[in-house]
Amino acid sequence: MLFDIIFIRHGETEFNREWRMQGRQDSPLTAEGRAQVLALGRTMAAHLNAIDSWFISPLGRVRETSQILRDCFERESGAIALPQEEVHDRLVEIHCGDFEGRTQQEIDADMLTRIRKSPAMRYPGGENMLEVVDRAREFLDHWKTLIPTPFAGEHRTVVISHGNFIRAMMAAICDLPPEAGIRALLHNAAVCRFIARDQDYFFRMVNWNDRSHTHGGNPFGPV
Repeated sequence: MLFDIIFIRHGETEFNREWRMQGRQDSPLTAEGRAQVLALGRTMAAHLNAIDSWFISPLGRVRETSQILRDCFERESGAIALPQEEVHDRLVEIHCGDFEGRTQQEIDADMLTRIRKSPAMRYPGGENMLEVVDRAREFLDHWKTLIPTPFAGEHRTVVISHGNFIRAMMAAICDLPPEAGIRALLHNAAVCRFIARDQDYFFRMVNWNDRSHTHGGNPFGPV
């Protein structure tokens, strides 16, 4: 028995490049962001022989990332029938409230530092990381309902989301304190992979912030 969940952060966006707070706002992928995702899609198509479920955040930058990845499978791996894409509201990025759309230079630096160091500190008019960790746990609870009991075999899930959400998920899925998530670095189009070998869902982290696909590597090797 093997449960394999692959979390992917969206490719670089215009706001990312400008160091602008994005949150629930949106901006398109840059040319570099599309290239990052294309490299990942080709690697996925070459090395993943089955995907059982596919979840995405509703925001446009994730939808664009997902479409590039799925197009790669259609072009380069016709043997795999991809599952239907399921949009899940709990996968959305942290709400940065009044800071959204502003560059980091336009925001009070001391306040931003306090928010980033404390999971209980809330963005003005937005969320804190504790709430995002709760959303991550709710998504996991939903995902577990899709698995029949008893289950034998392998189940692989792809989840495309956002930097802060995936950091929160790391704390949720590994039963770590929320502080663990805010200390983790996560780049655009990076892969984070977790596996469990029984229906107690005791997940272990296999990859974090893996960008080996950008230089010919494979984040999806056997575990």
